[in-house]
Amino acid sequence: MKKLTLLVSVFVLVSSPILSAQDHPLTSFGLGMDGVVTSVASDANGNFYFGGLSSVAGTTDIQNIIKYDGENWVNIGRTASFATFVRDMEVAGEYLYVAFQRSNATSSTNEIITPGGATISVESGLGAYHIPSGTWVEVELPDGERYNFFSLTSNGATAYAGTGRIFTLVNGVADYVAPGKPYSEWSFSGGTLNSIEYHDGKIYVAGRFARLYNHEDNEDPSVETRHVAVFNLETNSWEAMGEGFSDRVKSIHITDEGEIYAGGEMEEILDGENPITTNGFAKWDGAGHWEPVGQGIDPEESSSRIESITSEGENVYVAGRFEYVLQSDGTEVETNNFAVWNGQQWSLDEFGNSITGSGVKWEI
Repeated sequence: MKKLTLLVSVFVLVSSPILSAQDHPLTSFGLGMDGVVTSVASDANGNFYFGGLSSVAGTTDIQNIIKYDGENWVNIGRTASFATFVRDMEVAGEYLYVAFQRSNATSSTNEIITPGGATISVESGLGAYHIPSGTWVEVELPDGERYNFFSLTSNGATAYAGTGRIFTLVNGVADYVAPGKPYSEWSFSGGTLNSIEYHDGKIYVAGRFARLYNHEDNEDPSVETRHVAVFNLETNSWEAMGEGFSDRVKSIHITDEGEIYAGGEMEEILDGENPITTNGFAKWDGAGHWEPVGQGIDPEESSSRIESITSEGENVYVAGRFEYVLQSDGTEVETNNFAVWNGQQWSLDEFGNSITGSGVKWEI
């Protein structure tokens, strides 16, 4: 049976609870962690890996990354600086891949210090931990590029890393996938990919961008699309998903049934001259259009947003920063940053409404 792991980050100096739900009751992973948890991954042996911006897990001193073996917190390495923290993690093949927010100080801060004291560079923005041997491998990007990576996904054997462009990761080695880079009207440095998800030979991406290029020199032909798109691995090209959204999409998720959901900061679905109010949450109809899910999340608070989405069966779980969600008829349902969409309406049957903090990451 799948275990649903919820991560809750509380932005105060107390232990952040890390909770799991199996058959619906909530239990904790020991005493949790003292900082922001941004990601969790699990391997075939039942180990959990937690990453973020933290210095203590339970009673164990750490620095931003730790393993939980079911009973104990286990040190597998630590970042050389708190400024180099974990954005996302994904297991593919025999490796745990880690996406880092790099420090801009010096290259020596962008390192993993192993339990034995050796240092492994993560200057590229990526790290690879070989699970069977318990060793770290330096990941070098083509042409020596360096990025702050935001999101990882995998098809089981191959991992994909997304930032200004998409890379493959196989046996600890990185290479290009998408040839062009996203373009943004709002940033001189180009657009960003905040979330990527592999499904059936395609990589679905979400972030903040207005155009995606199918040429390595960022020349036409390009695909104009707002904040959401799909990269076809067979044709090696970008495809639009409708016209997109009015603002940044923070998370894109595909269920086991192939249904596609997007969540973030967007207020509207772009649809010609008649944009559709969506309030942070939408579903792809499979026929070229996005549609609202209920009436979305709290539209009155400007900072409301969905950060992460996952699913199990017919239930779609969302986490982020919002005080309530809206049913299709406009009825408000109070909730603190977590909610469950059961395909027809918002439901609190599984978790109640007592969880506080900002939901950052969900993982099945």
